[in-house]
Amino acid sequence: MGESQSGRNSLTSLELIVTKDCQKLSYVSDKGAVMRSLAKEVLTYVETQPEGTPLTAKGLLHLSNRAAIDQALSRLAREGEVMRVGRRVYVRPVKTKYGSRSPLTEQVVEKIATARGETIVPSGAAAANALGLTTQVPVKSVYLTSGPSRTLSIGKQSVELRQGAGRAGRACFGMAWAAASKASDRRFEKQARARGA
Repeated sequence: MGESQSGRNSLTSLELIVTKDCQKLSYVSDKGAVMRSLAKEVLTYVETQPEGTPLTAKGLLHLSNRAAIDQALSRLAREGEVMRVGRRVYVRPVKTKYGSRSPLTEQVVEKIATARGETIVPSGAAAANALGLTTQVPVKSVYLTSGPSRTLSIGKQSVELRQGAGRAGRACFGMAWAAASKASDRRFEKQARARGA
């Protein structure tokens, strides 16, 4: 009788250990399943948005809490389903038959301006190019904004947003840049004539 009781005690303790382990495993797997389903929900929402639409955790609070949304967006960025363009700002990459690419810079900047209620205008050469005043395409994209200065990374391109848009429009910036550019060209021509070239 002593052997059977000790056998029962060992079985009972083994069952408790197994039960505890199963509870822990089921808890972990349930949590993982919830996170995967949240990521799927976020991805489904992202796919319904037009190209270049910025995604933030604040804009996705209807799906879950802030921390869970932040984790889901971070996970989707690691998997390549969304691209991180700035601090807590993501966009959906454009998928083509050749692979995925980043959305157009102008679209992303325009949508960020709309979403945040800021005025964002191209600066210098970009404004002149957009107005058709020059064919020169700037290497670095610089925009003036009524919001805080920051840098966005859209794909491999760095986009600088500098504070200072105010009320001035695209035409003023483009013409000012073109005037300064023409003035430097005239100076160069004067110097070339003076040298006898």
